Amino acid sequence: MALPRRSPHNTKHERRALTPRIGHGKRLVAPTSDGFVSQRTSRLEAQEEAWPKFTLFFLAFLPQFVAADEAALPQMLELSVLFMLMTFAVFTLYGASAATARQQVITRPSVLIWLRRGFAAGFLALAARLVFTER
Repeated sequence: MALPRRSPHNTKHERRALTPRIGHGKRLVAPTSDGFVSQRTSRLEAQEEAWPKFTLFFLAFLPQFVAADEAALPQMLELSVLFMLMTFAVFTLYGASAATARQQVITRPSVLIWLRRGFAAGFLALAARLVFTER
């Protein structure tokens, strides 16, 4: 579905109608002061979207490991810090492993050739599947 052309002369309601939306009517992009649509999203907006998810995760997951006969807040804080440290360690390990694998692949031309051939074969298989798919 093609959207009508955006113009600075569109009314406020027309500009809102032209703005793509996701979820429960949230705008995917926000109109700027001149009426055109900006594709940029701030980091703060992304963090605001993720914040309830993190909070709900900790509130749902961690209490099952808290002893009922002791104060809950210190235990929750301790478990939260432990979880964050473990997450940092795992992502550091992922990064180091990816850097090592990258170095091993880049320094060996034969590996690069076979990697490219594998991707090409995969794309050809996907294209063939798409060609022979019935509606």
